[in-house]
This record gives sequence, C-alpha cells and structure tokens, in this order.
Amino acid sequence: MPKISESEILTILIFYHYSGYKCFEYYYKALVLNDLKTYFPTAPSYNYFIELIERVALPMAILAKLTCQQAEKNRNLLHRCQSATCLRHAASQAT
Repeated sequence: MPKISESEILTILIFYHYSGYKCFEYYYKALVLNDLKTYFPTAPSYNYFIELIERVALPMAILAKLTCQQAEKNRNLLHRCQSATCLRHAASQAT
C-alpha cells in the first residue's frame, strides 16, 4: 500500500473545496493522480484514498469548526466597523 501522510490527505481534501470541481472522484483521478503527481507521488488509488479519509476525520472537523469561528469573528468585526463608520457619517451629517 502506498504511504501517504495525514497532512497530504488533509491537503488534498482542503484543495478540493477550493478547486471548483463538483465531483470528488473526478477531481482525485484527473488532478491528484495526474496533474499533481509530482506533489503527491505516493497518492494511492481513489478507492483506497476514500478509505483513508476516516483517518483525518477529527482534524478535518476541528479545522472546519475553527474556520467557521474565525469567519464569525470576521463578520462581527466587519459589522462593528461598519456601525462605527455609519455613526460617524450620521454625526457629520447632523452638523
């Protein structure tokens, strides 16, 4: 069996979400096993890779949670900045 690290599995999974591909199987077979072969020389077959995904389920869940939390913080920060800007604008309009 080919040796692929958990970080490589995570990288492949994360990159899929930014790749624009709608079908993971096509993405894996067309891109990972062909175009990205120099970056993932030990990438296993598609079927075996699917079995390996459960090895990174916990890190993926943690990463997803942290990403969502950070996105929420960014939204709150943006909202506060917009509110402060609106208040300054309204105050300048009143004078």
